[in-house]
Amino acid sequence: MIARLEAGGCIGRHPAVVGQLLVLLSGAATVTGDDGQPVEIVPGQAALWAAGESHETRSRTGMVAAIVEADGLAAFSEASGRAAEP
Repeated sequence: MIARLEAGGCIGRHPAVVGQLLVLLSGAATVTGDDGQPVEIVPGQAALWAAGESHETRSRTGMVAAIVEADGLAAFSEASGRAAEP
């Protein structure tokens, strides 16, 4: 799925139903996970959330991201971290 946020937009806090990967294609975003710690990501970086993890995405400038939801994505979290180069 492709997600677009206008400047000041937000995908509100919600739990991931299955593992979720957000890959930022353009713009800039601030993502948070269960810990609520904001992490800034730029194009080419990604955020990965485990099933059941509460998370949120905000953008001050606007953004376009590809979002993939699937079982098993969390298996990659230890190798790639919360926000990492793909």
